[in-house]
Amino acid sequence: MGVPAHFLEQFEASLRTKQKNEQPIIAAANKYIELGLSAIPCNDNKKSCGTWKRFQSEIAKQAEVCFLFHGATHLGIVCGQVSGGLEVIDVDAKNDPSDTLIQKLKSRLNAELPELLNRIVVQYTQNNGVHLIYRIDGKVEGNQKLAKRPALSSEKSAQCLIETRGEGGYIIAAPSEGYSLAQNDFDQIPTITKAERDKIFEICRSFDEMTAEPQLP
Repeated sequence: MGVPAHFLEQFEASLRTKQKNEQPIIAAANKYIELGLSAIPCNDNKKSCGTWKRFQSEIAKQAEVCFLFHGATHLGIVCGQVSGGLEVIDVDAKNDPSDTLIQKLKSRLNAELPELLNRIVVQYTQNNGVHLIYRIDGKVEGNQKLAKRPALSSEKSAQCLIETRGEGGYIIAAPSEGYSLAQNDFDQIPTITKAERDKIFEICRSFDEMTAEPQLP
């Protein structure tokens, strides 16, 4: 007994849709690899499709992109030395009840580092967050939490407001669903100095709302 025709039609239509959705991801992966960025395939949960350890130290070959990204719905970019010293400030707006964090951070950066703010790549993320993307002239450190807030009554723990993605981390990037470029493009990622990076960190840490533990005498 053969498979009913309508089942075959539904399967073929679903396959065509999936392949169509994969095409922008594969094209972007090839573009990022050409730019010296380590691209990895990710799923709807923003998790890597399989292990990504290899791509923390080497960039995938373009000849294997179609195979690696088959079935991927999202695209990740590995941070750190493998991507030329890439580091990203991740501002998590969904954890900001006041809904003012991004605007306040932008105002501070614009006041104290106006030229730098115009140079960096800015990407909108899911849930109205932003990525500030740049390369470092020097060693890239691991992921760091720069600002947190205390837990609300409905939450079990403190929530992160601003963190970094550095060595051993990755971000989800456009054209993944929910992600889009707001300023500049990935072929315009600037390399900043340690002093500029330290100043960005200082500004971001000023938004930390956690009360320091009292020091015992």
